[in-house]
Amino acid sequence: MAKKTATKAKPRKSSGRMASKGFPNPIDVHVGQRMRQRRALLGMSQTTLGDAIGLTFQQVQKYEPVLTGCPAAGYSI
Repeated sequence: MAKKTATKAKPRKSSGRMASKGFPNPIDVHVGQRMRQRRALLGMSQTTLGDAIGLTFQQVQKYEPVLTGCPAAGYSI
C-alpha cells in the first residue's frame, strides 16, 4: 500500500472584489454610490434601472449600499 504524503494547501488568490480584511473594493463602493446618486437624480426606480442594465431590482438594491459595493468589473454599460 502506498504511503500518502501530506500536501500543503495553496493559498487562494483574491478575486479582487474584497480587500484583505473583508471590506469591499473601494472602486466597487464608488460605483455603487454613483449608481444610487445618478438614479436618484433622474428620479428612476431601482426596477427601471435594473431593466435598463439587465439586472433585477434586488441586484440593484444589493449593490447600491456603501457597505457592499458593486462589482464594477462585471458590468459593461
